[in-house]
Amino acid sequence: MKAWMPLIFLFSLGMGFLLVTQSSVSGGQHLYVSASSLDYYAVNIEAEKETIETYRTLLEETRLRLEELESMDEGDEQEAYLASLQSELELYAMASGSLAVQGPGVSILVDDGEGELMSWNVNDILVHDLDLLLILNELKYAGAEAISVNGQRIVDSTSITCSGYTVRINGIVYAPPYEIKAIGDSARLSSVLVGPNGYGTLLSEVYDLVFRLTVENNVVIPAYTRARTYQYAEIAREGEGN
Repeated sequence: MKAWMPLIFLFSLGMGFLLVTQSSVSGGQHLYVSASSLDYYAVNIEAEKETIETYRTLLEETRLRLEELESMDEGDEQEAYLASLQSELELYAMASGSLAVQGPGVSILVDDGEGELMSWNVNDILVHDLDLLLILNELKYAGAEAISVNGQRIVDSTSITCSGYTVRINGIVYAPPYEIKAIGDSARLSSVLVGPNGYGTLLSEVYDLVFRLTVENNVVIPAYTRARTYQYAEIAREGEGN
């Protein structure tokens, strides 16, 4: 055997080892993966697992609901559908004011001043539309869910304006006293009006008007019964108009 034959064998063996090592690296390039990257991948994997589990839960709930619907006969299914529609109808009726409602709240009496007129202007001891509007605004701010004034339900289209010594509410003229009813958290409704800076306190202590607030466990507020028509507004449908 020639002396250079072992050298060729060792050289070939080394080249083969290098080729095998190089081929085992992805894309022919060695990439370094840091510990922070591994943590990042681990967090993302856990998040994906949670997402998959959420979808599995939703899928199972949907499957059970589908089985429930499939097991119902036509009469039961129709009854459940009508009950759902009735519930939604009542909710919208309450929101629009077209349904009488009841619940805890407050009753407020506002009347012209009882004391002597301290100035030449008689308007100083009269209840004005602005007084009622400010009281209603405070009640809404405190979360009142339904309000009425002298039996008139206050809705989005309600107007309150002065008409001489009287006030026009929803187109009907009323003379004092004015009885305001509101349904909501009675503590909050009371605090915004009879607190140190409340408008009710201002009316009674500064302007000497009559302002009495009573907390009630059950306030009944009638429905808005006047016709509501829309001459200019119409439903905006997707894809129509600008």
